[in-house]
Amino acid sequence: MRCITVIVALLLFCALLPAQTNILVNGDLETLEPNFWHGLNAGQGGSSVTWATDEAAPNPWNTALPSMRSFKVEKPSATTD
Repeated sequence: MRCITVIVALLLFCALLPAQTNILVNGDLETLEPNFWHGLNAGQGGSSVTWATDEAAPNPWNTALPSMRSFKVEKPSATTD
């Protein structure tokens, strides 16, 4: 009887523990962009980095579910920097 009580107590204790915690913060739900991301040196030399919606690659794991965003780097001309 004591063994069953210990097992039940262990199961109840394990059920109350949090399963997993998020290491990274959740992105912004309205813009669908990660909120920790920012472009480094964006705008220098006419370059820009954005989350593009026009040229997203297809989803390789589920063809019925299209991708919504892609990382886009635009630089109008080649420079030394």
